[in-house]
This record gives sequence, structure tokens and C-alpha cells, in this order.
Amino acid sequence: MAVWHQSPPRGLRGDGEIHPAHRRQSIREADFKRGVGEYYEALELQWITLIGIIRRYLKATVREFFLSPISGIPEYH
Repeated sequence: MAVWHQSPPRGLRGDGEIHPAHRRQSIREADFKRGVGEYYEALELQWITLIGIIRRYLKATVREFFLSPISGIPEYH
């Protein structure tokens, strides 16, 4: 009867150790994913900052509009 030998999972040697090339690849992938995560966090912070600036500007503009006297209408005392 034939015995079928199952090959180890990709990146593993026969003794169960991770091959150095695959270890480097997984480290690179982890670095890449961490870099992408940091990029999106920074992008999110920029959007939050931009939205905050726009909100403050609109709030100040609306407040100024409603608190300033209406031009073109003479004031009657």
C-alpha cells in the first residue's frame, strides 16, 4: 500500500520552521498593512480637521449675518 506524504504548508520547511524568505515576506506585508492603516488614520484626521474648519467658518458667517444690521433698509428711530 502506498503512503502519501503531505507536503508542509506554504512557507514551512519539513521541520515546521518558517523559511526565512517567507518570514521576510510576512514582515513586509505587516509593515505595508501598518503603513496603509497609518495613512488612512492621517487622512481621516485631515478630513476631521477640514470639516472642523468649514464648520467654524460657516458658524461665524451665519452668526455675523444674523447679528449685523440689514443693509439697504434705513433705520427708523
